[in-house]
Amino acid sequence: MDEYMRLCEEAERRRKERASERQAQRERRERLTALLAEQRRRMTYPGEGTDLGDGVRLLHVAVDSLAVTVYGEVPAPLVERWLNLKQEAREADAPQESGLVFRGNHLLVQPWGWRSYAIWLQSPDLSVMVTNRTGYPPLYIQLRASYLYTVGPAKAWEEVAAWIDTWIMRNSARVSRIDLCADLQGWDLSETPLTHFLTMAKIRERRPDLVLDDGRVIYFGNRTFTLYFGRRSSPIMARIYDKTAEVVATGKTWLYNYWSGWDGQSRVVRVEYTMGREWLEAFDLAEAEPADVLEAVGDLWREAMAWLTLRRPTSDPNKSRWPLAEWWVRLAGAGWADCRQGLVRGARFRVMDAEAEALAPGLLGYLTSVAVRKGYRIPQRGAGRSVMAIAAEVLRDYMRRKSETWEDAIRRKAQRSNIVRRD
Repeated sequence: MDEYMRLCEEAERRRKERASERQAQRERRERLTALLAEQRRRMTYPGEGTDLGDGVRLLHVAVDSLAVTVYGEVPAPLVERWLNLKQEAREADAPQESGLVFRGNHLLVQPWGWRSYAIWLQSPDLSVMVTNRTGYPPLYIQLRASYLYTVGPAKAWEEVAAWIDTWIMRNSARVSRIDLCADLQGWDLSETPLTHFLTMAKIRERRPDLVLDDGRVIYFGNRTFTLYFGRRSSPIMARIYDKTAEVVATGKTWLYNYWSGWDGQSRVVRVEYTMGREWLEAFDLAEAEPADVLEAVGDLWREAMAWLTLRRPTSDPNKSRWPLAEWWVRLAGAGWADCRQGLVRGARFRVMDAEAEALAPGLLGYLTSVAVRKGYRIPQRGAGRSVMAIAAEVLRDYMRRKSETWEDAIRRKAQRSNIVRRD
């Protein structure tokens, strides 16, 4: 009986210890969360109209496109009605009013479908694709750039979500694609060879064309071109092109109102990333609601700018050791100060951890060599701590002779290794 009571008391003691540890962990997490929130509040990021360096000015950053898959159930009578209107549109060779109105504009049923979606509704603010096929999400919605720019992406999705809830039984929504962009003045793209960019993308092309949103292709010859990194089917694709040429071709002069600090004459270059579901999955955002994804666009932008980097050429044959263009690093931290959650791309940093582990054998070899040359004698215990103390002393002397700090050395190594700081 005494042994049983002793075991019970021991179990109770351990239970209380575990409960105390969990409580302490919760308190630490809360303090860390508050600290990170305060740091984000105090951080300053280059805003629109800011000079980034080397004559490059940031005019605008934006969510340029947002495509959302909606899960739920569209009433069968609506689908049947729209299919009939689609047939009427074909016969009349003109879109027909669907009966839906968004922001004062009627959505029009098009004479054709869109990919696997039989029904395609369009308005000035968005496109809505509808299907009743088994195994497919019933709705696919694309928000247009003009609408996103006018009200802001978070407010735009809030309005769209409230609107679709009036005519569909919505269960959930997921972002299928999101486009982020930055418009720049003062960057002569014609003087930047494709070889100055470093990326993991297999497709790297310079094409003498400009692909418009509606799929039309305009050819400008050598005067205007587009740099492509990746393809549409990739988790992420980048395009860099002359935005002023597109504005002239499409008549989107409303963009001028958003170019803060534009001199009205210089060509504007756009850096644009198209991110798909697979890219979002690396941030654990593939199953997140659109509102949660939009709260993290600053993190998505920063990681995209690390995926594709602009380098300053040196004599080093290894391009990965070329330093980053300083204005490109500043651009990585530009805009979206309120849309940064501290997220990082898991796959990328798992690779970095593996690379760091691969350096361990060399690091061990260097440390033991230093210890031997310093006349180190092996004690029975604490050998590792003694070796580290010797190494620290040698490194302090070396850094003192070089008049360099640890911060300077780490910053230089990060630039050579294509690692953008995560502020």
